[in-house]
Amino acid sequence: MKRKRDRQTDEVEAAILRRAVGYTVHEITLTENPETGECDRPAKVVKKDVAPNVQAALLWLKTFRPEIWAKQVGTDESEEAVALYKALDLAAGGGEEE
Repeated sequence: MKRKRDRQTDEVEAAILRRAVGYTVHEITLTENPETGECDRPAKVVKKDVAPNVQAALLWLKTFRPEIWAKQVGTDESEEAVALYKALDLAAGGGEEE
């Protein structure tokens, strides 16, 4: 039972990290031939980029770098934390650079 829980925890950590930094997805669409009912036409492949998620990044950082990120951003934290938070927010399209 403990192994299963550890594996599930690892999977959740990996999913949060993936969402925090963003990722690329390739969607494949098969076109069915209306006459034969088979997928004999060329597939269409679309590349989609999923933007980084600031809240997932903050969750990851608060969990694995609590010495910097334990306090809520905006209340007497280190300059490094503030700069990284702003950079993550900009990367996600949530603000403008000053």
